Amino acid sequence: MKLRFLIISYFFSIMLFAQDKNEKDIKYYQIQHINSGNIFLKKGNDFNALLSFHSVLGYNFDKNPMTEYEIYARKKIDSLFPIYQKKEKEKWKGKWKLQQLQNFEYNYEYIEFKDSLVLFYKIEDAFKPCRIENLKFANYNDLDTLNFYNSLEFKNNEIWEFTFEVINGEKRLKVYLLRDENKVYRTLLDERGLFRDEQKRKKALEEEILTYYVFDQNQ
Repeated sequence: MKLRFLIISYFFSIMLFAQDKNEKDIKYYQIQHINSGNIFLKKGNDFNALLSFHSVLGYNFDKNPMTEYEIYARKKIDSLFPIYQKKEKEKWKGKWKLQQLQNFEYNYEYIEFKDSLVLFYKIEDAFKPCRIENLKFANYNDLDTLNFYNSLEFKNNEIWEFTFEVINGEKRLKVYLLRDENKVYRTLLDERGLFRDEQKRKKALEEEILTYYVFDQNQ
């Protein structure tokens, strides 16, 4: 959750900056992000490189035609996406059991990831899937500035975000519905970081506010 909060804060500040600064300033910072992305690439840090190039496009707030820097960054994103998505798929592979249901309308007891499929199971029958979807990553153009690297699009138009984490040695997979079947996008407002009291803020941030699954050791 801490990583998510940092990413949200980072891109929110970019959006505000893009509305206040002139074209010359924006070009300068876009170049800085491109340079950072290329440095991360040389170090083999694909994820941070992806974030850096994505930041370049974050300055195009009003969706004007892309500049040469934005075109360059988009090409880098398109080349990095398959690499990072392959790594995500490996983390997800296997069967996951529901541990906490929160801020989510579905209550599937198990979610299973195979090479090209996502299978969903109800508690009444843990062996026969009640829903089967193709493992298809969402198109970059259909994603907002916060969730662009770990989301799947299903045949009913839904886009789900899957976030893998290891908490105290426990493998977790957080699940969030980014877009519903009517193509309405959703945003979960996380106000935990706004607590003035440091102890209350720390305690609140340690609590998970999303639905999550744990890796099924018995599969």
